[in-house]
Amino acid sequence: MPPTTLILAATRPELAPAVATLGLRWHGRTQAEGDHHHGRIIAHLTGVGPARAVATLDQQWARTPPDTVISLGFAGGLAPHLPAGHVAIIHTVTHTTHDRLDLTPQPPIPNPQSPPAATLLTLNRMAATVADKRDLHQRFAADLVDMETHPLAVRVRGLAREAGRPVRFLALRAVSDPADVALPPEMRHWVDAQGQPRAAAVLAWLARHPHRLPMLMRLHRDTTRAARALAASLPALLTPTPKPKRSERG
Repeated sequence: MPPTTLILAATRPELAPAVATLGLRWHGRTQAEGDHHHGRIIAHLTGVGPARAVATLDQQWARTPPDTVISLGFAGGLAPHLPAGHVAIIHTVTHTTHDRLDLTPQPPIPNPQSPPAATLLTLNRMAATVADKRDLHQRFAADLVDMETHPLAVRVRGLAREAGRPVRFLALRAVSDPADVALPPEMRHWVDAQGQPRAAAVLAWLARHPHRLPMLMRLHRDTTRAARALAASLPALLTPTPKPKRSERG
């Protein structure tokens, strides 16, 4: 049976360009599937936040246990030198409890086009202000910040242990809001529980804050750049990894 890769993303803007790049077909509003030279690919929206991400992983695992899980999505920049659209594969993820996990791909990705490495901090909330991002960077020495990777990595390891077999976990992130960019707190209401954009909520917010239109236009430009970078970098992670050679008996 060909290997199965499960791709999880919080919102449709993060996932849709990757679905198009890989030639997957949408089945309903939250899932896309297709075949790749690496095997079967299932891509699924989770909605924002760690609880929804882990719940979606559990649901998909019950249906089709994957061989590889890829967490795909946007991240806030904490390191001041990272621009919007910078894409990285996460080698270390930290939680606010200071629990650090090594996510270095094993075996290594045998593709020279694979993205550079970065360290990631996972929070249970948005890092919205410039001061907050600066403080988090100083306290945790992380390059990026998100809300899903750490609990997903922990859960994948637990499921693999229960199944008694290895499951590869990869996290690919692109900067959607650099360290010097503040986000409106209301952004958490701009997508629904299934990760779909809520255009009415954005327009209602803009009607109350018309002077923030330039900020909103920049955010749209930066997230579009990040989504395209994710889609362009994802195929490098799907390159088949070499299988270990069996020892020959003399």
